[in-house]
Amino acid sequence: MAGRYDIVIIGGNLVGAAFACMLQQRAAACRIAVVDTQDPSAVIDSTQAALSTLHASAPQWIGSYDPRVFAVNLGSERIFAELGLWDAISAMRVSAFKRMHVWDQQSSARITFDAAEIYQPKLGSIVEQRVMLSALYDRLAGNSPANQASVDFFSSSRVRSLEKTVQGTRITLEDGIELDAALLVGADGTDSVVRDYAGIDTFGWSYHQTAIVATLATERSHESTAWQRFLPSGPLAFLPLQHNLSSIVWSVDTPDAERLLQLDDERFVQELEQAFESRLGGITAIGQRYAFPLRLLHAKHYCRPGVVLLGNSAHTIHPLAGQGVNLGMQDAAVLTQTLLKYDFPRTDRVFRALREYERCRKGENLLMLGAMDLFKRGFGSGLFAVKLARSMGMQLVGRCAVAKKAAMRRALGAAATFY
Repeated sequence: MAGRYDIVIIGGNLVGAAFACMLQQRAAACRIAVVDTQDPSAVIDSTQAALSTLHASAPQWIGSYDPRVFAVNLGSERIFAELGLWDAISAMRVSAFKRMHVWDQQSSARITFDAAEIYQPKLGSIVEQRVMLSALYDRLAGNSPANQASVDFFSSSRVRSLEKTVQGTRITLEDGIELDAALLVGADGTDSVVRDYAGIDTFGWSYHQTAIVATLATERSHESTAWQRFLPSGPLAFLPLQHNLSSIVWSVDTPDAERLLQLDDERFVQELEQAFESRLGGITAIGQRYAFPLRLLHAKHYCRPGVVLLGNSAHTIHPLAGQGVNLGMQDAAVLTQTLLKYDFPRTDRVFRALREYERCRKGENLLMLGAMDLFKRGFGSGLFAVKLARSMGMQLVGRCAVAKKAAMRRALGAAATFY
């Protein structure tokens, strides 16, 4: 006998888990299930173990950081606060940044964004993936206020098959467990099995580049500033963590990434310092390096009857502005609002709700994907006319207070909410 659910979410990473928490808090009548390959208790335990190194030496502390960190804007922070989770996240490990300094290798163009210019205490926070997941998983495990919907979490599980039924979709897991979903939610990333099941086509392309990420320590303080230098091969970002630690995201052509990953730490640091112009002095320690491919992807549709996509399942963006997770959180918030507006699950207008969600989010996501792709291609071009145009553009924005403040306010995403 299959377990019956109003909503089954495939993918319990940040966006899927956050969506489950939103439903848990506001849709008490819903029966909800989450299916993910991770074990929530293992994530919580590993996070607590990492945080216990708070007073260790720099190399040990570097090793305790999750290589996946995200720039959480004020909109996403507000969503976490509405879930009652931001205090818990902040109590673990969060690094606020107040400024962002950007400069171009191929010209004299540079610009600094400062939260004080728009009367905000910060532009955002750099937060480890597992810190946010730990708070979300703790909530889903039942450590939440009374009178909220329960969520069944099928951990360490993979989908074997998806089958259309009269009531919705039957999900069969690899261990033989069967779940029936009135609404199937795909939050399972760029290579989404839910998107393939729904027959939703995508457009996009590979950048033929790889992002190298690592945690390191520098001689000088980062001054609560995110630093980004545009190189011909792609952007290099230093994202501020606690004390003199930073997380780097270095986008380079894939063959060069393979070469850089094979270097020993000393040689890699030498090339990194040269690429960054040693803006924070020398690099005194560096952790393990990781890599992931860069691509752009967008689903032509976000929904089909009984199926809907969230986050990277619907759109995958270049990481140069760190907006991927924020777009996904906004997806989850809008979908929650829309389902509740149509009184889900006590409604026969589910598809109308899904279409409204798609109309609300598709244009916004396409605009951000297009802007990031334009930035990537514009700053990667060596043509004189393009270099001149981007130099003039950066200088114009830097001198025009209205344009600069508008760009910062848009990046903050301060209006995001699921209430």
